[in-house]
Amino acid sequence: MKHKKLFQALAIIPLTLSLAAGGCSLLPQEAQDEIHKQLGAIEDEVEKQTEALQSQADKVVSQVQEVLPNPNQFQPRWDKTCTGSNSAFYGIGNQFGFAFIRPDGTVASEGFLDGVSSEMDTWSDVKQLALQHDGCATFGLLSDGTVSITGELYSESLKKVENWTDVERLYPYRISRLDAIYGMVGLSKKGELLFPYESEEEISALSWSNIQMFDTNLLQFAVTRDGKALFDADFEKFDDAKRTKALPEIKKIFVLPTDLRYHVLLENGTVKLPYDFSNRTNMDEEWRKELTDFKESIENWTNINDIYTTWPDSLIGIGNDHTVRFAGHYLDWYVISTSEWTDIQQFIGGRSDCFFGIKNDGSVVYAYQDKEDSDLGSILKPIDSWENIIAIDYSQNHFVGLKIDGTVVATGDNSYGKCDVSEWTDIISIVAGPTYTAGLRSNGEVVYCGRLTSPDED
Repeated sequence: MKHKKLFQALAIIPLTLSLAAGGCSLLPQEAQDEIHKQLGAIEDEVEKQTEALQSQADKVVSQVQEVLPNPNQFQPRWDKTCTGSNSAFYGIGNQFGFAFIRPDGTVASEGFLDGVSSEMDTWSDVKQLALQHDGCATFGLLSDGTVSITGELYSESLKKVENWTDVERLYPYRISRLDAIYGMVGLSKKGELLFPYESEEEISALSWSNIQMFDTNLLQFAVTRDGKALFDADFEKFDDAKRTKALPEIKKIFVLPTDLRYHVLLENGTVKLPYDFSNRTNMDEEWRKELTDFKESIENWTNINDIYTTWPDSLIGIGNDHTVRFAGHYLDWYVISTSEWTDIQQFIGGRSDCFFGIKNDGSVVYAYQDKEDSDLGSILKPIDSWENIIAIDYSQNHFVGLKIDGTVVATGDNSYGKCDVSEWTDIISIVAGPTYTAGLRSNGEVVYCGRLTSPDED
């Protein structure tokens, strides 16, 4: 209402000024003086209100600028905590070669057996690449749910993968319970597990359905889409399996193959360790107390988005608040680069001797296992100065970071020149191979430094 009156006053100013400027003889001098006085007051009010409006406008612009991305500042390409693969376009590699999925769904690769790269170059609409655990065979999951294969298969049974349809994701891993050493398992869009093998052993996983996640090591357990736990028949008799099955709305089960102790993440963001250590007579009192304290510690966590572990009786919790929590005896063996694991936008695990967190500002924090015969600490130290990182990959002895501006940094063993990445530009994805570093440029071309091993030399 206040602004409406102001605008009405502004509307009569031109007319009043015109009358005053024309020296209208109908008005006496005293009246004209009064008009000029009132006009001056109106002009002062207009100036005051204009300044107030400008101040409000500046405040709104400032608030908008805080929300909108600033192209001159680091902007991460993710919006929530995640684990596993990096959020940047990602590739795969082994000692023989590497391959990337371009943003348009085609493949760029180098190395492998003769003809493998050229055949992959004909694929399109690829959503996932997977390498056979040992060898040069490459699998491409297409957006229509079918799978293309090229290269030398470890087992003829793997040819059956090409007959799969409606596949959601591929899981390459070492299978000791099916009649082969290396294999490939698929998860269908309906939640069914797909196997290329016909096993003589009775395995519950062969009949599971409605699966959202499963144990890719020994196929002992799975979690259904409605949050129920399934266990292999051999493990149904254990009390911990029974306690786990009794838990409501399970999101994830994490277990180390060497430990076989279930860490359970529930949909409500809490964690359960379904064991009763007070009844364990095969452990001394000190160890029983330590495990009981560990159980109590993690079961007090809240707002957890994901869990990860590297050692028995230890756990890492990645929170929805982007804070990483640590608990357990074996984590005391690690040197953690900072106590401030907050604002973590990406957690990267996979190795038992180290793990990483990429922060919102692009800096990197890390932890590594301190061993007398290892120089891992000195190799990782340069990471303290890394900035604007959006992705990390690593081999056994070197670590590579991709920056938001498309440049790349590396630290570690530089045998064969695999850390010589300082001149690279316009990179959108990286692979750290055993003896090389590879990058994918935004125009779809690949670059690499170091050395690829010929399959004939292996």
